[in-house]
Amino acid sequence: MNYPARLELTRRGIPAPPRAARQMTAEDGERFDRLICMDRGNLSRMERIAPRAKEKMSLLLSHCGENGSVADPWYTHNYGEAFRDIERGCLGLLEEIKGELL
Repeated sequence: MNYPARLELTRRGIPAPPRAARQMTAEDGERFDRLICMDRGNLSRMERIAPRAKEKMSLLLSHCGENGSVADPWYTHNYGEAFRDIERGCLGLLEEIKGELL
């Protein structure tokens, strides 16, 4: 994780333990109930990797009623804006999941 991202999380009291990324596989489309991404470019790549799982795929911000991508701090250098986008999307997703459990 880059320093500005870690700083934004630390400022908000969120731990940032080490992690590793991996490439999505077609098997992930079968294995997971939801496949959520941050932007349309990634959504398009996910659809090519696992076309049979397209109905499981969504943009994070669609879960809070928005039709856009998370502001990418790599380009905007605004980690606070990206955090707020991610927080809104995650809270919306949480409400959806809670509604499914009731």
